[in-house]
Amino acid sequence: MTDFRQGIYTLPLLLAKEEAPEKVMPYLEAPEGLSRQECIQFSELVTDLGGITGSLFLAKHLTDQALLEIEKFPESRNREILMEVTQTLLQRNY
Repeated sequence: MTDFRQGIYTLPLLLAKEEAPEKVMPYLEAPEGLSRQECIQFSELVTDLGGITGSLFLAKHLTDQALLEIEKFPESRNREILMEVTQTLLQRNY
């Protein structure tokens, strides 16, 4: 959750803000002044508002679409690599 302190709004944060702007906006007004505990609370709020779940859902949807498009390519080692990389991107841990 350090991105928001630099003015970078990630998808989980944007989804949480869309869900409950009145709860999220106070954290975004002066992020550099937030304590470590407030950052932890904000992270939990984003999770509770569905930011992480929504992001994972969208990532899965877009990955599935990408795989369908990749399947249209002629069978080759390159196609296999594209499919493997695409699936790996969805499965990586943060």
